Order: sequence, then structure tokens, then C-alpha cells
Amino acid sequence: MITLYQYEISPFCDKLRRVMNYKKVPYQLHDVSVMDTINGAYKKINPIGKVPAINDDGHVLVDSTHIARYLDDKFPQPSLYPTDKKQAALAHMLEDWADESLYFYEMYLRLVVPHNASRWIGEITKTEPFYIKTIAPTVIPAMMSRTTQAQGVGRKSLELLAKELRDHVTAIAEWLSGGQWLVGDKLSIADISVFCQLYCLDGTQEGAAVLNDFPEVKAWMLRVDMATRMRS
Repeated sequence: MITLYQYEISPFCDKLRRVMNYKKVPYQLHDVSVMDTINGAYKKINPIGKVPAINDDGHVLVDSTHIARYLDDKFPQPSLYPTDKKQAALAHMLEDWADESLYFYEMYLRLVVPHNASRWIGEITKTEPFYIKTIAPTVIPAMMSRTTQAQGVGRKSLELLAKELRDHVTAIAEWLSGGQWLVGDKLSIADISVFCQLYCLDGTQEGAAVLNDFPEVKAWMLRVDMATRMRS
């Protein structure tokens, strides 16, 4: 059985859970602790030290994009990628846009902005030792602030970030323009990837305020969620 090494709140781990749910692939979860990241224990699984990673009967893979491709090759139905080459290329570009652009908005808003970070850092550390819970509210925002400062999002005002996020969601709404999915006539990796970032953003005050103004995007998010959520 496939084991997914994850942080529960990571959009990239959510992406892979949803891929496997959609494909009805059996899997088990291994929650990576902050402690295992700090002391290097997790690097025995993934030398890069990042989540997600999967272990498929001894075959370890890292990076959500590569893992999604692997899963689609091994479990081809339903496919994550359109058969049309131009549509497949577009799905790839939207996946990369979600992973490499939208991601930094959710990172900053969830884990740096104080009124959101207090909630999400509590989620990250809910099973950690007391001293990790004690230092995390200071250490995690500082780390995420450095990362987003280097990337650029973290150097912008909260007001500008909210405006840029609104521009992104406006573009998604206009792209959907009455359609069911982002690419082609069925769900693809583009839908799952963009959804996972917006789902995280919806868990912030600023993100929810933007998304609530776009009922067509919220309706699309519900379609993606219904197609990819865990079934009991």
C-alpha cells in the first residue's frame, strides 16, 4: 500500500490525497512531526526534508507534481491529464501557477499574518511536545516571513496582497465563465492544484473575504471537493 508522508495542512499533501481519492487508490497516512523535521529523522525518508513524499512498496518519490504524474501512470483511470496536447500543456501550466505563485499567498496569509497564524500554527503543532508548541508561534512565522520576503510576496502590504489575490480569483472566475472545469470537459490536475491553494486561502480572513465575492468560483470549488474528497 502507498504511504503518504504529510503535514495535514499542506496544500501539496492535500493535492495528493485528493488525487488518490479521485482515483480510488488505497493509501495510508504518516503524519510527519515538526520534531522529526528538526532532528533530521524525516530525511531518512526524503533527503530534501520536505513533504509530501510517498513510499510505494519501497519506491520513494518526492515532489507533488512528480508524484501526481507517477500515480497517473500507475493508475491511469480516471486520468488527471487531458488527451489533447494543448489542453495537457495548459493543465501543466495552471498546476505550476498554483504551486509556485498562489502557494506563497497562502503561506504568507496563513502562517505570517498574526490573526491567521495563531489558528494554523495551532493546527500544525496540535500533536507536538509542549516545548514545540511553545516556540512554534515565534519560530514558524519568522521562518515563513523570511521565505516569503525572499520570494517577494512577503515584501508587499496586506492591502496589496488582498488586491492581487482578488485579481487572481477574478481571472479564475473569468476563465471558468460558466464552464464546469478549468481545462476541457472533466476534472484535471489543474482543478485539483488550484483548488488546494484556494482551499487554504479560504481559511484566512483575507482569502475568505475575496472568495465570498465569487459564487461561481465557490461553486467550482464545491465540484472539485465533491469529486476528490475522502469517501467513508
